[in-house]
Amino acid sequence: CITSAESVLITQQSVDEFLSMLATNQPVQQGGKVIIVSVSPQCWASVATKYNISGMEALAKISTLFRQLGASKVMDIVLARDLSVVESCAEHLQRIHDPASTGPVLASACPGWVCYAEKTQHSALPFMSAVKSPQQIAGTIVKGHVAAAMGIAPSQIYHLCLMPCFDKKLEASRDDFVLEESGSREVDLVLTSAEIIELLEKKAVDFMALPHSGLENIWGEQVAVESRSWGPHGSSGSYAEKVFAHAAMTLHGKRVVIREPAGKDGAGDTEMGDVDGAVECVWKQVRNSDFHELTLSGDGGPLLRVARCYGFRNIQNVVRQLKSSSGSKYSYIEVM
Repeated sequence: CITSAESVLITQQSVDEFLSMLATNQPVQQGGKVIIVSVSPQCWASVATKYNISGMEALAKISTLFRQLGASKVMDIVLARDLSVVESCAEHLQRIHDPASTGPVLASACPGWVCYAEKTQHSALPFMSAVKSPQQIAGTIVKGHVAAAMGIAPSQIYHLCLMPCFDKKLEASRDDFVLEESGSREVDLVLTSAEIIELLEKKAVDFMALPHSGLENIWGEQVAVESRSWGPHGSSGSYAEKVFAHAAMTLHGKRVVIREPAGKDGAGDTEMGDVDGAVECVWKQVRNSDFHELTLSGDGGPLLRVARCYGFRNIQNVVRQLKSSSGSKYSYIEVM
C-alpha cells in the first residue's frame, strides 16, 4: 500500500540524512538544534538479539552510541507507551457507553494499517482509535514538556526515534503531527533497528566495545537502564489485553488473568477459569492462526469480547463485518 510519494518520504528519513544533520549542526546558541533520542523496547531488543547480549546491555550501549554522536538526551518511550494504553482504555469505555457508537474501536498504532485503511477501507476510518501511538506521544512530550524544561523552543530540538518498523517513518512524516505554533514535527527522524547496524558500519563503531550509559527521564534526571519498566508486551503493544482487563474490572468488577493458548491451535485450553480469585481468560484462535479473540463470559453469555488480527485477509474480514447489518461482535480490535 506504499506509493512512490511515500517511498520518497521513507528515503528522506535515512541514516545518511541523520549523518548530514550531524555534520551541519551547530550549538543551539548559534542556531543549531539539541538532539534528543527516544528508544523503543522493540528496537533495543532487536539489537540485543543481533549481538547476543542482554536487552539492558544493548540499551546502555545504544545510549552511549548516540551520546557520542552528539545527542544531549537519550530517553526510552515507556512513559509514552503507558500513556497511550491509559488513553486507549478510556476511549474504549467511552465508545461502549456512547449510545451513538455502532462498532468497535480499531487500534491505530500501526501506521501501515492506517495507510491501508485510508486508501482502500474508508468504511473503517470512523472506528479508528483517536489515541496517538507511543512514538507520537513521545514526540509531544519531547517537543512540549522537555523543550519547556530546557528553556528552548520546540523547533530547536531535533527529535530522533529509534523504532522497529519502517512504516513509523511514514507516521512521523504525516501532517497531522506538525505542531501548529512552531511548524516543528513531533518526530524529526525515525531510524529502524536495521539502520542502527548500518549507522555503526558507516561510522566504523565497534558496538561491543562501547561502554554503558544511562538514560534521562522527562524531568532531566539520569536513570540506570536497569531501573526501567518496559510497559505492555506484545508485537503491537498488547493494547487489546490492556483494554480488556481494564473494562472487565471497571464494567464488571472482574479481575482477569490473560493467557496465551498452550498449543498452536489452543487445543485443550478452556476459554475461562478461576485463578486465585481472578478469572482466567485464554486467547482463542478463530478462522486462522492470525486471528484470536478474548472473551469474558457471564451467566447470560459473553460480557466482553475483544480481538487481535494480523494480515490483509483478516483485516478485510473485519471490515466486511463492520459493513454488515449485524456489525462486529467485538468492542475492540487490535490490528497489525
